[in-house]
Amino acid sequence: MSTKRKPMDEFEEDSISLEIETIAVKYKFDESLRGKWMLFFNHDYMDDMWAKAVELYSAGELPGIISIKTSTAAPCERSGTTEYGAIRFTCGPHRERERVLQYGQQLVKKMRYFNTGFGFVAYKTDAQSVIGTKATGAKKNYLYRLPVPTYDHLEQRSGMVTEHPIEVPSRMGTREWIAEVVDDYIEEVADMNDYARWLMKFPKGTLHDSAWVRACRLYRSGELEDVAYMQTSTAKAVPGKENTKEGVIFFCSRDNLSQSKLQQCGKNLVQKLNYSSRQGEITCRSYKTGRTCAVLCRVPTLE
Repeated sequence: MSTKRKPMDEFEEDSISLEIETIAVKYKFDESLRGKWMLFFNHDYMDDMWAKAVELYSAGELPGIISIKTSTAAPCERSGTTEYGAIRFTCGPHRERERVLQYGQQLVKKMRYFNTGFGFVAYKTDAQSVIGTKATGAKKNYLYRLPVPTYDHLEQRSGMVTEHPIEVPSRMGTREWIAEVVDDYIEEVADMNDYARWLMKFPKGTLHDSAWVRACRLYRSGELEDVAYMQTSTAKAVPGKENTKEGVIFFCSRDNLSQSKLQQCGKNLVQKLNYSSRQGEITCRSYKTGRTCAVLCRVPTLE
């Protein structure tokens, strides 16, 4: 049975699936409108996380999820890595954007999901799956994305209950970004394209590290009002930015906030982080278009 099989003990079939009719029947719509949220896990934790997914799904604790499917230890040409596997949580209809995003948010919360590289979890339609994956040449293979935290050194096991560590940018050399996300601060579920970002720059090293650690502590304690999540650059430079001497921190807020609320959010960030800038201002720009949403000009000038 699917509920008993362990993905990492399976070397013949490249997937294991589970669909419970009494659950799936609650969500009736055209199968062509199906899609899935893709959660990736290191192979060391696949058995544990599949067991957790099966338990939650079987108990009806994953709203909107029709079926679940996991990769195994068997070779798969569609995969770009042999280190990670994926669990797919089927839901839809994919045209109902808000509903699918809500399903994804609940899924992330129930699975207590984080990843070690992307800083987001992606939803792709079945049609996009047919086109292929990045490993097979597809350029964009997702429809929606939700921000999730990134941690390298925290074991992702089903029974884990612990405070997430704060990762230090200068010590992170395996990926280009660190993401800090607390579900409780995302009041209105939204795709990543629906955010605007305040940008702060700091000299790489101690100043950048200190600013990020302070920002995380403030964020976790609820002192950064209207900040839904944060991202920072690391010691691993983005291609083409190898000579950059500054680290950056993005503070992400919903782009549908009023100008006054965005301005207040920026003022609070400047005050809480004691931020100064050579330009004497910081800007808030749309994640999707890059257009300026707000400018805060009263920023102490860096000497």
